Amino acid sequence: MQRKARSICAWALAALTGLLQAAAVAQPATPSATQAPAPGRYITRGAWGQLVVDAKGRFNLNSATGHAHNMCSLEGRIVGRRAIMDKGCIVAFEPTADGVNVRDASPKENACLWYCGGNSYFEGEYLRTSPRR
Repeated sequence: MQRKARSICAWALAALTGLLQAAAVAQPATPSATQAPAPGRYITRGAWGQLVVDAKGRFNLNSATGHAHNMCSLEGRIVGRRAIMDKGCIVAFEPTADGVNVRDASPKENACLWYCGGNSYFEGEYLRTSPRR
């Protein structure tokens, strides 16, 4: 009887393992929680902000708001989905269907405004542009 029970358990374990492997293969690929935005150029709706990311995660972000009188300029390196800047500024890069959402993720409120002029901002969705031909 014990031999038969062990045989059934071994069969059930093998069947369950096969099902789990099949389910894992069937899952769509999703961006890793630590994956930086894809290299390329991104621009906001209204073209007030531009983001360029290279293959090593280095980025350059510029925005001009309020009739281009108010500007932000940030550059650094994205590690995972964050860039840790000076002055306690942490910039988060979160993927969206059409690009990347960029926001101030600093624990201290408005820590990233040091990189901006008065009444300016950089937070928003940056849309991936088509590659140049």
